[in-house]
Order: sequence, then structure tokens, then C-alpha cells
Amino acid sequence: MEIPEIKSLLSITQVLSHYNLKADRNGKMCCPFHKDKTPSMQIYTATNTWTCFSGNCKAGSGDQIEFIK
Repeated sequence: MEIPEIKSLLSITQVLSHYNLKADRNGKMCCPFHKDKTPSMQIYTATNTWTCFSGNCKAGSGDQIEFIK
């Protein structure tokens, strides 16, 4: 199975669920890649991508595969 096929079958919501994470109704959540008290990560379900807007986070943004990495 190739990466594009995996991406087409695996949504960012499924990846978050696997790690017991869930975005709020606005697609925001606390970033799991750094200490976060207020939601700094935005989840974009339409494109299966995410971005952390915190200056303290080195993760930046990515897709469902990058989240797993």
C-alpha cells in the first residue's frame, strides 16, 4: 500500500481518536507535542491537516501521516 492510498483511507479524526484525542467543535485542541494549557492546535478535517500556532512548538503543521511520525 502506498502513502497516498493510506492517506485516502485514514482521516485525521481517526488518527486523533487512536491517541484518545479530540478537537472541540471549532477544530481546536491542546497540542500534544508541547505543554499546552490553552488550545493552540487547529485541526482541519476537510484537508486532513493540522497546525500548531504556538511559538513554543517545533511540530508546526502537517497531515495525518506527519501527526503519527
